[in-house]
Amino acid sequence: MTPERPSDDQLLRGLLGPDAGAAALPRDELYLRIWELEQGHTGARWANTTFFFSVSFAIFGFSFQVGLAEPLPLGARLIALSIYWFAYLLFRRFNRYTALLRGYLYELERSGQTSVTVQSRARAELRAAGSSRTSATRLLGYFGLLYSLSVPLLWWLAP
Repeated sequence: MTPERPSDDQLLRGLLGPDAGAAALPRDELYLRIWELEQGHTGARWANTTFFFSVSFAIFGFSFQVGLAEPLPLGARLIALSIYWFAYLLFRRFNRYTALLRGYLYELERSGQTSVTVQSRARAELRAAGSSRTSATRLLGYFGLLYSLSVPLLWWLAP
């Protein structure tokens, strides 16, 4: 016999703290707490990503120092590249969780459980912009492809 799986509401209330499950929260309180959790998570996502990208670019820059022994520049560039892709995968992992929280906020808005409509308005504005918008995930992926192409190109062109 498998244990009963807790509902999404119970899981979210567990994340939001001990007082969130004690009694029914005021109408907008649950929404605002989830929004605060999502904002904190987004900040952590960008802080982690920025840190690893910075390390990657610093190592890549180091590889251009004059006088390095021959295998070191290529090795440093490959390490920098692997750190970049690690950061990108970490960003995508964090982004999935952020999307889950934003989706839950949107569901709260659609079902009328809150008077706040931030996610609904954001979705409407972004859809009105049409296909002209490109997500940060796509931009980081495109840049990663260019970054990846630069390593063999530099290996081929650099003496």
